[in-house]
Amino acid sequence: MTTVTITEAKKHLGAYLKEAVAGDNIGIICGSRIVALRPVTVTSVDFEEAGDPEVVAKLSAEQRDHLYAQLKKERKAAKRRRKELLSGPKPRPA
Repeated sequence: MTTVTITEAKKHLGAYLKEAVAGDNIGIICGSRIVALRPVTVTSVDFEEAGDPEVVAKLSAEQRDHLYAQLKKERKAAKRRRKELLSGPKPRPA
């Protein structure tokens, strides 16, 4: 893992972001802790379809089942990607 200070991270943020996206582990030292810089998967689910209980209640059973199956599938894929990212650092070229 490459660790850098906040000042160093600010100076070269673009480069560190590119490294993190490429799969390198980047840590930013914040006090006595290290904060990881890594890409995340963001899934967009319409709040009115998934978050508002009144709207969800108006969906048919088939629509609810489809929505929840889709959410479960997206979460499983995100968990798999997260596990792949955390499986260990890739060797850096010399």
